[in-house]
Amino acid sequence: MIATEMPITDRELLIAFKGGDMQAYARIMIRYQVFTNRVAFAFTKDKDKAAELTIKVFMRLWNKRDDIPESASIMAYLCKFTRELSQ
Repeated sequence: MIATEMPITDRELLIAFKGGDMQAYARIMIRYQVFTNRVAFAFTKDKDKAAELTIKVFMRLWNKRDDIPESASIMAYLCKFTRELSQ
């Protein structure tokens, strides 16, 4: 489990997340929800569609967690999934 008192790096979050840690997943969503929504809005130009796309992106992140390398950038994968799902 992740200690809540200390700042957590993206790499630490990703390692815990890949291990199925739901707290790490929640922290990733909190950390990157606004960013992902902005990227989604850039693709959709619609507030409601961007919100829906953001949910789908985080669902894909969970479903693909085993395929994401521990050294990967979470932001890069969120952008990749947003682009793929917006088409």
